[in-house]
Amino acid sequence: MKLIYTDSQFVPRWLSGLTLSMALIAMISTGLGCASHEDSATMKEARALNEETQALARQLETRLDVIADDLTARLKQASHASSAEHSAEHSAEHAEVHAEEHAEDASESVEHTAGLAELHWAENLEVIESLGDRLAAWSANQVLLPGQTCNHDHGDGHAHNHGTAMNDLSDEDHLELQEAIRAELDAMIAELDKLTP
Repeated sequence: MKLIYTDSQFVPRWLSGLTLSMALIAMISTGLGCASHEDSATMKEARALNEETQALARQLETRLDVIADDLTARLKQASHASSAEHSAEHSAEHAEVHAEEHAEDASESVEHTAGLAELHWAENLEVIESLGDRLAAWSANQVLLPGQTCNHDHGDGHAHNHGTAMNDLSDEDHLELQEAIRAELDAMIAELDKLTP
């Protein structure tokens, strides 16, 4: 066994090499472990935009659900009312063969207006359903920011696409991508806002 002379002590060579190696590993891992990765200002902006966009998407989804439920209820109610009116009119026609023309004209006007309202609600419901489908596709095809594993709630029981990670993009590219994602969502919101009740 060879001995190494250090500060007035003799230490076996293998022990000093092992100790130095362990000390070096400890210093490196401690230094790396304590160093936290700080996002650049651009990446912080991309993350903030992503969070804001996801919150708006949840709000849009809620709005679409509420409007679809309302339109469906209106159409169902109008359908039942129309059936009842048609049955009552048919009975009234047999009971009063000689009704006044003015009353018939007023009745036809009300029926025409009700029919237009039903048509309008049905068209709006189609737009709402289309927007819902587009929002679902938009949500399923998100690009995840570095470190993200998922960008949506799993509480609804549906299968989810957890997005595509593009960690090799620059921070500027990630911000640009988040801006494009937001623009798509803003376009859907604008389309919904154009609908008339």
